[in-house]
Amino acid sequence: MQMERISAGLPEPLTAAYAQDGWARFLGIALDPRDPARRLRLAYDTRLLNADGGVIHGGILATLLLDAARIETAAAWGSAGDLGSVRPLDGQIVYLRPAREGDVIASAQLLRAGRTLAFASSEIRDAQGQLVAQGQWVFAHAADEAPEAAPEAPALTQVWNGEADAGRMGVLLEANMKKRLPGLSLRQMGPGRCVIEVADIADMRDAGGALAGGALLLACDNVGVFAGFGLNARITRMSTAALKLSFVAPARDEPLIVVGRSLGKAGPLISNQSLVYGRDSGRLYAFGTVTLAT
Repeated sequence: MQMERISAGLPEPLTAAYAQDGWARFLGIALDPRDPARRLRLAYDTRLLNADGGVIHGGILATLLLDAARIETAAAWGSAGDLGSVRPLDGQIVYLRPAREGDVIASAQLLRAGRTLAFASSEIRDAQGQLVAQGQWVFAHAADEAPEAAPEAPALTQVWNGEADAGRMGVLLEANMKKRLPGLSLRQMGPGRCVIEVADIADMRDAGGALAGGALLLACDNVGVFAGFGLNARITRMSTAALKLSFVAPARDEPLIVVGRSLGKAGPLISNQSLVYGRDSGRLYAFGTVTLAT
């Protein structure tokens, strides 16, 4: 079947299912089941900023974009009580302007839905109605499957030696991060490189019990920014221009290790790679890129 619509009203089981999303509750996201143009609202809170006096964290905006699209897809597929069966496969986000000192609203539109795949777009607007960020998403309608190792995928031991060494700048960055996001810990930081651990705690899980896709997006945003800071001590400010993440499988029952590496700098732009592994299993759960503007 093909659809080009948004759901006018959401069924109660879907609303109830999203209310069990620990990551959404931690961030304070409010769901409106009746108004599709204002489906998700994030009230302004200084703990959601990227730093004191800063703007709303790009990874938190990514969560809103993902969740809005996932909810519309679940409504279309009739997965009202089982958000876990609507699995993100790929997301691409662009950031058009910073969100400052005000609530933001997210909405989504289902572009096409088949039996196993669905495509959706989502957007965020600020209190003045200005477009802040957009996302394009692909979802799978399938039960969770254990990821299978591929010969081409680098093992966790190839990209992180297990040592913890944040350095002086890393200590400052981690203090700022933990002040707002207690589930993340900085494990290693060096020139063009960063490793963050994501705790497997209730506040970081989605309604299906897996570590939330939004939490993965936020961690990938952070490792990209921190790796960029490590490139050059003269870089003091940067913003995320684009964020992309492909999800290999849902991450469950173990903390995650997110590895960020800067691949190149051209003028004011820095290109970064992010890899998401299970800390204990070593499985690759997601991979992506982060483009930064300095």
